[in-house]
Parts: sequence; structure tokens; C-alpha cells
Amino acid sequence: AAAAATAAPAFSGGCQSPCLGKTCENYYTIMSCGEMNALNAVASDCDCTRCCQVVAPPPPPPLACNTACGKTTCAALSRTTTCATLALIGCACHGCCSDKVFTAAAPLPSSAPPPIPTSPARLLLRGPVSAS
Repeated sequence: AAAAATAAPAFSGGCQSPCLGKTCENYYTIMSCGEMNALNAVASDCDCTRCCQVVAPPPPPPLACNTACGKTTCAALSRTTTCATLALIGCACHGCCSDKVFTAAAPLPSSAPPPIPTSPARLLLRGPVSAS
């Protein structure tokens, strides 16, 4: 809990409110959310509540994502391979994969190389033309 109190709050916008001659934005990177709330309580010109929000960390991936599958894990393969295909090759990735069909990205069109420019400056580099 002590580590959470020292972590910088998540920026959520609304930090342009004035506070002690500055804006709340000046304080949000150097103060925890608890400190920002305490500042709101002691300084009558500060209202930084819209600037500081505690954002919950994302949930951990399902345990199945850590399962070995071939030379890698289910997590790595599930980005490009369906559950059905992973099951066919003997991987137990249910809960980490999807049966959504993945489509390959369309290949980029090939194009001819750009033409070589023929500017007057380039023509001058060939040297003087002799009059015969």
C-alpha cells in the first residue's frame, strides 16, 4: 500500500484548474493521488479532483497464456492462430486463444523504381560540350 501512495497518478485530463499560483497539471507528476486530495482539502483555490484518478492495472492474462506450445507459449501463438489450430498441434490454450479467423495482411503493391531526375545541374556535371 505504501508503494501505491508514492506512485504518480494517472493523468486523466481536467488538470488546467488553478492551484497555488500554478495549475493542477504542475503537481500531478510529482504527487500521489492521496497527496493531490490532501492538497484539495487544505488549499481553498485548488480543485484537482478531475486531474487525478486512480487507474486499476489491467487484469493478468489467463493462466493458459503461460502454457508452453511448441517452442513458445500460447500467448505468443494466440495472436495469429485459432484455438482449433492450436488444439490440432497439441496445445492446451483454451482461455487464451480465440476461434476468430486471422487474415493475412494484403501484400504491398510492387512498383517500379522512381525515374532518375535529369535536372539542368546534373547535365552541367558532364563537362563542357566542345564545338566541332
